[in-house]
Amino acid sequence: MIRIVHVISDLDMGGAEVMLAKLVGGMDRRRFANTVVSLMDFGILGKEIEASGTVVSSSDMTRGRIDARAIFRLGGILKAIRPTLVQS
Repeated sequence: MIRIVHVISDLDMGGAEVMLAKLVGGMDRRRFANTVVSLMDFGILGKEIEASGTVVSSSDMTRGRIDARAIFRLGGILKAIRPTLVQS
């Protein structure tokens, strides 16, 4: 199984976010285990992506402010999942 972590700034409605939702929703779940990590919050599309069967996590970073704790949370997520590929 190929484990992919998709890192995105947020999951509010936008072009990249919609395309990410379509991408993970259309991937073969027998071959790929997808996890979406939003650096900020779940936004509008987070629930939709979860409903498609994809795990969604957040590092709860505040918009416009770099937060070292959020970076460590992202590192913890990556360490736990041990992805084959990180797409950002």
